[in-house]
Amino acid sequence: MSEPPKNLSAIVRTWLTLLPGAGGTISTAWSEWESSRRSERIESTLQQITDRLNDVEATVNPTKIDASGMQLLELVLREAEIESSERKRRRFADLLASYWLSEGPTPISYDEAALYLRATREFTESHIGVLHQLKQAGESAAVPYEVIKQLVEIEESDGVLAANAVCVMDDLCSRFGFAKRSWTLNQDIEGETRKSSLLFTGNLSPEGIARKCFHAISKRGQRYVDFVLRKPDTK
Repeated sequence: MSEPPKNLSAIVRTWLTLLPGAGGTISTAWSEWESSRRSERIESTLQQITDRLNDVEATVNPTKIDASGMQLLELVLREAEIESSERKRRRFADLLASYWLSEGPTPISYDEAALYLRATREFTESHIGVLHQLKQAGESAAVPYEVIKQLVEIEESDGVLAANAVCVMDDLCSRFGFAKRSWTLNQDIEGETRKSSLLFTGNLSPEGIARKCFHAISKRGQRYVDFVLRKPDTK
């Protein structure tokens, strides 16, 4: 995960002062805005982490408060201070708290937490909406592409960043492994279903193939929903 240059603020401030006309005024406004924005977002995220830890009847796993745990805290706060979406900042907070609390036979590893952090940063609300739908349907489901496409279109019409359903599923299935798909996923492949799974030369484009798939959430996707999307989303 790349780190912005430490002197970025100073560089921007200097550049703004060189602008003709009101450069000095704009530079001052930038300094005030940047300082206030960063501190407010970090303080808010720290409070959300505290609230999450207070919400559950569990104690922080001491094995998680090591160098990796501090590294994850740093990454979460770094993402939070530049993230404009309050929803995403809350998800970052829930991820950190879940990591610190996780124990038992399958605790969250640092690598898994880092993957969840990257996914949270990149996912649109369309990705989240599809994941919730797949989680509700279950791992043995066979959700067709058309259902997912309609869900993504609903998310788009709600004023959320527009996303293409094929791209959303490529992210969830191929890039992050949060869902699985195939032409016969969780299907009885006899009879008519077997016929529908045949590969026709006229539909060999990636988009054409993707539109024929059935989908279900994976175990990794279920863990992401449980650990990061624990609370219902609110505006």
